[in-house]
Amino acid sequence: MRIGKGARIAALIISDVLAVNLSIWAALALDQIHVKVDVSDVFIACLIYVLTLHAFKAYMSLWDKAGIDEMLQIGLAVMCASILIRLYLFLTHGSFSFGTFAVSTTTLLLFSGGVRFSYRALRHLKNRTLPGLLKYGIRDVKRTLIIGAGDTCRMLLKDMAEGNTSDYVPVAIIDDDPNKQGMHLNGVKIVGNRDRIADVVKRLQIDTIIVATPSASPKDQSDILKVCSATGKKVRIIPGIIDILSGDVTAGKMRDVSLEDLLGRDQVRLDDAGIAKMINGSTVLVTGGAGSIGSELVRQCIRFSPRKIVVMDIAENRMYMLAHEIKRMKVDTQLVTLVGSVRDEVRLETIFNKHKPDLVFHAAAHKHVPLMEESPAEAIKNNIYGTYLVAKAAVRHEAKRFVFISTDKAVNPTSIMGASKRFSELVIGALEPKGKTKFASVRFGNVLGSDGSVVPIFTEQIKTGGPVTVTHEEITRYFMLISEAVQLVLQSAYMTEKNELFVLDMGTPVRIADMARDLIRLHGFEPDKDIKIEYTGLRTGEKMYEELFYDSASVRKTQHDKVYVTNKRLQMDWGYIESEMKLLMKYALEGRETEEADELMRFVKGNGHKYREEEGLHVASDSKIEQQSGPVAEEGRR
Repeated sequence: MRIGKGARIAALIISDVLAVNLSIWAALALDQIHVKVDVSDVFIACLIYVLTLHAFKAYMSLWDKAGIDEMLQIGLAVMCASILIRLYLFLTHGSFSFGTFAVSTTTLLLFSGGVRFSYRALRHLKNRTLPGLLKYGIRDVKRTLIIGAGDTCRMLLKDMAEGNTSDYVPVAIIDDDPNKQGMHLNGVKIVGNRDRIADVVKRLQIDTIIVATPSASPKDQSDILKVCSATGKKVRIIPGIIDILSGDVTAGKMRDVSLEDLLGRDQVRLDDAGIAKMINGSTVLVTGGAGSIGSELVRQCIRFSPRKIVVMDIAENRMYMLAHEIKRMKVDTQLVTLVGSVRDEVRLETIFNKHKPDLVFHAAAHKHVPLMEESPAEAIKNNIYGTYLVAKAAVRHEAKRFVFISTDKAVNPTSIMGASKRFSELVIGALEPKGKTKFASVRFGNVLGSDGSVVPIFTEQIKTGGPVTVTHEEITRYFMLISEAVQLVLQSAYMTEKNELFVLDMGTPVRIADMARDLIRLHGFEPDKDIKIEYTGLRTGEKMYEELFYDSASVRKTQHDKVYVTNKRLQMDWGYIESEMKLLMKYALEGRETEEADELMRFVKGNGHKYREEEGLHVASDSKIEQQSGPVAEEGRR
């Protein structure tokens, strides 16, 4: 039964009145009072005591959550009240005894403080000590291992002791600091470093692991989570440093570990001032704006207050949902959502003519490798011809910047999708001298959680009981977060001067089989025991591993530590590329899929390629396309 606020205050006042009487009795019993104390003196002493504690807000504190501050508060209040009572007795009776003062003050402090802290002690006994002693007792409690013996852990233990997280019983703590090991925090022993996690989980019959290290680096956090995940126990995580600063660390703030946590990507540092200068007050067009990358581009651009964002996509339902999401954000930016295809030159002309975009992000593309192997004409019409039309419209209407979203599959492509993206990079490279628009291509690998990525596919397979299907045991891919990729795209857009090809730092490639195992564990299952992993073999056009550039010597760092740029220019004769595109489109429209696929692969892999190496990051504005006998000049080849 929950006791009301008024009843709690009344109970405390009554206990304080009893404390005054008890202190007088104790002083009398010890023969420390040498004057006659009548009923009126006791009444006034009680009144002084209650009013003093009221002045110190001792009746308004949440004593079931009391800590050091409350302990100091009641100590100071009792001391002041005791001094005032002694002063009253001195003024009325002309006597002061240090012995009386010492005995009565000690009695008051023990009684008033004890009453207030007893409720918290009883809750601690009920919610932690007894379940810990009884292990599972009457209810199903979770024996819990906490990782990290810092402030987060301390606040979490406090929350558990107060009964807010009564399902969790802290059994042990893990911390890498050798000076903490063997010590106790809030009565819970710190039993060792992360190397002992597996042993502790087994020996102490741990049910749940809580990772309370929000200030650790992403890589450190990732390493710890992988060790915890490998135990097969439920792993939960305290989300962020904001909760630590606010003091709001409770089990209610915990969440399940995600694959993003295991990836361990560092937070992106951006040139916010430069990006804001580029976007603020401008009109931004995002093609494919309803997709994973496109929609995140819209969200990220809004942070820098553009005048207008025009979203173009053929997927009307998703664009409708995006529009409602942005509307809920209540921003000043005008959002225009337009249904249309990048293949439609008339539609593009209408959009560019009406909205006059300053900045174009071209994210529209067919991206699924197996599907494009079966429908090469669609890859050519959408990925190549669509890019060609949007880029030409940007030149014609003098957009200030055009950013093409490319992929690691464009490097030494073995698939139609990768070859179509490579062709599009070459299209962008040929457009440099065509107008005032600054062009850039940004190449990166897979992003976690994007449409059709392995994560949602694996998740669905796990939910149905498996098996989880992986094409090859050794297949690897680069991964980054959607937000991270888009932030670096914005950084690249700001840095471009004259048609650079930027490559994002994707970190270390991840084995897809390992990712599948991590995801199975995150769902509380044991890989190859509860959920099987089956290897189905590489699909047509699929690589065992991806590459981010043709030649490592052709890539160098920019002023941003996660963005690289090619030394060697993508160059192509414009007349030649248009001729080749017309041939591919002819095959596509006539349904000659075999011929168009063969021609596309021949073109992007053709011999006779030339390149020119640049001295600096940016290219002089008067550079010319070299006339050449071969079809392409590129940034380097193996």
